[in-house]
Amino acid sequence: MNKIILGTNAPGLGDQLQFSTLPEEFSKLGYEFYLSNKIPFRNLEIKQLVWGCNPFIKGESDLEPNAGEEIYCNRFTKINRIKNNYIDVIEGRHGIISENKYPKIYYKFNEDKFQRFKNSIIFDLDSMTNFYYFRVDFNKKINEVIETFKEKEIILIQHKYSFNKLPFKFNRNFDIIYNVKDIFDYCDIINVCEEFVCLASGSNVLASAIKNNKSNPKINTLFPLDELNKIKESKGYYFENCNFIPIVY
Repeated sequence: MNKIILGTNAPGLGDQLQFSTLPEEFSKLGYEFYLSNKIPFRNLEIKQLVWGCNPFIKGESDLEPNAGEEIYCNRFTKINRIKNNYIDVIEGRHGIISENKYPKIYYKFNEDKFQRFKNSIIFDLDSMTNFYYFRVDFNKKINEVIETFKEKEIILIQHKYSFNKLPFKFNRNFDIIYNVKDIFDYCDIINVCEEFVCLASGSNVLASAIKNNKSNPKINTLFPLDELNKIKESKGYYFENCNFIPIVY
């Protein structure tokens, strides 16, 4: 049986999720799917969620990657299909045609654990992407978004991997500041909430995977306008089940 070895040098949550539909699709074609044992991960929880829960992963391999990053994809006949989203781009690079539109996770949600947040608006304002690459001041737009939820409970999520070095000043205090235990609690909260607000980050990609084709939660992603225009054109990390809110600066 042919083996597919996924390789990437990008360690983040969104970086890993971009390839998350590949194991299942290659398994349908009769391949065994492995991760390169050289893949870096920003933290172990990313690996556990994206790949540890995926039933189509056979294990890890020290063989040379032959899938994932574009440099590893020479063996595949690229399919230049109409690109409606980033999953089209990634799967097309690997010669795959599917109905997938969003990244995938296979974690089984705990539907009962966070029912108290069912009607809440969840904010995660952490973004390594913004700090390192965009360096845009989101503060004004964040307060505008908060103002739209006057009658709603608003909850700020924090976690042990938070990286937000751009301090925000809020015009309204959050009703709750909730420290999540791990990435699985984080998934359960996003899955059950009414709306989720985040910056350009792996959280946006994860929220897209969690929502998939469901009606809830509504996902609101604050994104610098210039960068948003770029991803709309290239379909890089652009998912149509997310509401992208442009930041003009």
